[in-house]
Amino acid sequence: KPGELVNFKAGQFMQFYTKPYDKVKEEVFRAYSISSPPQDEEHIEFVIRQVPEGLCTTYVHKHLNVGDEVRLSGPYGDFYYRGNCDTMVMVAAGSGLAPMRALVYDNLAKKIPVKMVFYFGARSQEDLYYTEEFTKLAEENENFTFYPTLSRPKEGWTGKTGRVTDLLEADLADGTGGENKEAYLCGSPGFLKSVNETLAKKGFNKDTQLYYDEF
Repeated sequence: KPGELVNFKAGQFMQFYTKPYDKVKEEVFRAYSISSPPQDEEHIEFVIRQVPEGLCTTYVHKHLNVGDEVRLSGPYGDFYYRGNCDTMVMVAAGSGLAPMRALVYDNLAKKIPVKMVFYFGARSQEDLYYTEEFTKLAEENENFTFYPTLSRPKEGWTGKTGRVTDLLEADLADGTGGENKEAYLCGSPGFLKSVNETLAKKGFNKDTQLYYDEF
C-alpha cells in the first residue's frame, strides 16, 4: 500500500498469497525471494517463473492484473550477507537469480569492499535474463564479476559453457578454494545438492561458509 515500508535484508524472501481463481477455490501461498534491494523503498520486486499447472505462478501470470492488490507476509529467511569474507562466491540457477540481484545492489549501494563473483547457470540463451544489467554492473564495478554459463548453448553463444559446477571446479583450488570466502547459493534442491558437494571438495565449511534457504 502507498506509504507502507517493507524492512528486509537483501536475500530474504516473502510469502505471496493468491486469490481463488478458476477451479482453485482456496487461497494458496508460495515463497519468492525479493529481487529488489532494500534501498528501493517505493516497491519490491520478485522473479516468478511460470510453472505449468503451478497454482501460484498460474495466478500471477494469467489472472493477476496491473493495479490488483496482493497480500504478502514476511520477510523470512537466513539468506543474507554475513560479512566475514573477502570474496562472495554467488551461485544460482533459474529464478535463484532473484536474491543475488538484491545482494549485489545492496552491497554496491553500501560500498562494501567485498569481491563478488556471480556464477549463473542456465540451459540455453532463452533461459538467460537480466544479462545486460549484470554485464553492465560488472563493467562499472571492479569488485563484481558475472559469469553466465550454458549447459546446452545454441549456435552463436560465445560465453562460458558447461554446468556451474564445472566452472567452480576450474576456478577454485582443491581443498583450499574456500579460503577467505563465503558461498551464497539459490536454486532447486538438486542444484543446491550438487553445488554443495562441489564446494565441500574445494574446502568450504558447510556450517560457516555456505548460505542458502531451502523452499
